[in-house]
Amino acid sequence: MNKVKILIDGKVIEVDEHCADMVLFFNEIGLKTRMCCQGHEKPIFRIWFSTEDCVDQIIEEFIYKTAQWTEVFIRPTNEERTQLETYRGIRGLRGWIYKRSWYPKGKYKREEWIYQSEGENNEEAIMNAKYDLLCMRAIYFGTNLDNIQKRQQRLAEDRLNNIKK
Repeated sequence: MNKVKILIDGKVIEVDEHCADMVLFFNEIGLKTRMCCQGHEKPIFRIWFSTEDCVDQIIEEFIYKTAQWTEVFIRPTNEERTQLETYRGIRGLRGWIYKRSWYPKGKYKREEWIYQSEGENNEEAIMNAKYDLLCMRAIYFGTNLDNIQKRQQRLAEDRLNNIKK
C-alpha cells in the first residue's frame, strides 16, 4: 500500500496514492475530506467528507452544480435496515456521492457524506474513480466534457488497434 504526501490548507498529510488527486480536487472546491481509502485489494474506492467542515449545503451546492448529471437513490445498507443511505448517482460517471445515516439499535447516531466507486476488482474501482475525477473536473470547472470523452474514445481505439497488431 503506497502512501503519498499532499498539501491541504498548509498541512502536509499522507493519503493512499490513488486517492491523492481526488482528495486535492474535493478540497480545492471546498468539499473538505476527512479520510480516504483506495480499497487495498477490495473492489471499492471511497473518500469521506468532514462533517464539521462539509455541511449538507456545501455538498448539495456541488451536486446542484452538476445536477444535470445526477439521480437520487435511497437504500438500506444492512439486513436489519438500521443503516440507510441516500446518494446521487452521477449519470455518465461510474461512482456516486451519498449520505449515510447510522441507526445502531434503532437510535440515530450520525450522518456522513461519502464518494464511492466500485469495480469487479480493486484495479477497476481505482480506474473508475480516476475516470470520475476527470469528468467531475470537467463538469465543475466547465471544461468541454464532450472533447474529453472523444479523446478518451480515441485513446481506447488506439490501444485496441495496438492490441490487434
